[in-house]
Amino acid sequence: MAAIFLVLVSLYHSLPWSGYYEADDHGSPVRHIYHHLHLAGVCALGAAANESVALVAGVPRTRLSAVDVADISFVNVMWVCIGSHYFIAGLTKLRRRGRGWVDRRLFPFYIALLRTYRLGDSGRNGTDSLSSLILSRPRFGLLLLWMALACELSGVLYPFCGPMARMAIGAGLIGFHVVSRYVLFIDFRENLIMLITFSFLVVPQTGLSLGCAAFAAIVAASFLLGERLYPFSVLGMFTSPFRPATVLFFVDGESGNVIPTSALIDGTTSGVSREMQMYLSKGGTVREFAKTIEKRVALVGRGLRSAPIGAIVRTISVRDDGHVESEEDRYPDCFGKVVGVPTQITAASNA
Repeated sequence: MAAIFLVLVSLYHSLPWSGYYEADDHGSPVRHIYHHLHLAGVCALGAAANESVALVAGVPRTRLSAVDVADISFVNVMWVCIGSHYFIAGLTKLRRRGRGWVDRRLFPFYIALLRTYRLGDSGRNGTDSLSSLILSRPRFGLLLLWMALACELSGVLYPFCGPMARMAIGAGLIGFHVVSRYVLFIDFRENLIMLITFSFLVVPQTGLSLGCAAFAAIVAASFLLGERLYPFSVLGMFTSPFRPATVLFFVDGESGNVIPTSALIDGTTSGVSREMQMYLSKGGTVREFAKTIEKRVALVGRGLRSAPIGAIVRTISVRDDGHVESEEDRYPDCFGKVVGVPTQITAASNA
């Protein structure tokens, strides 16, 4: 069982879309695994360790259709890996922000920011009842954050408690990821697979003292080595200060309608916006930044027409009471007339 799991996870991590590249100090590309795959990564390390110990110890193995001692220990190891992963995530939040991590500004700010990114990427800016409730009543978001933090810190109990308690903790973590996907568009489907697969398995608990030692070692290694040690980390957005965020998205200069970023440039709204923020921090202007990326704007394509390309720069901030404020500056013709505007674009009212 552990060997099959290890092969599947290794193959999945090798796929091109499972990671990204960044240049190191010498300009050489370094591959990183996306954050939502880190739980599968630590479980893969645990599966490899379990299989190695079973081979060295000469544990008798059975047919694939049967469950042996090594399979039971594999499930116990997965419980340790899952529990330590979420416990580390909870501790990291407290270590970086303390009790202040549960902040009424967090959900409203990132709902507004990530929905603006979505508007720029797809031209869609739909709303849902839960997001609207959080935006109008930020205190409701506090309840969700306390619940998420409690579920993560309960990871210390996850490997060692009884089946019913483990199922309850697993269900809480599953709910946390479902809400994150629903209101923040943060997709942790791999984490969901791991939680659903192992939280509801009922097998005997084995090696309790060894499991406690492994749990403590994983947590200690994570905090000693930090994010240099794959795969322990936490999303920076959940521990960073709430600074105003500036978002750039493209519009048809004639109608003012939003044009999806991917239709014009090889990149995303969040990526282009971060580039612009760095440029502005060095004293540049929006129009000057537009000139630096003008060559990347699409020049040809089927179903495209010639039109001036403009931009909207939206600055999103959040007050201490959790209510979001935004300001917009419009640049209707900062790219001039460019061939490459899709004939299907989204009304600016969605902005």
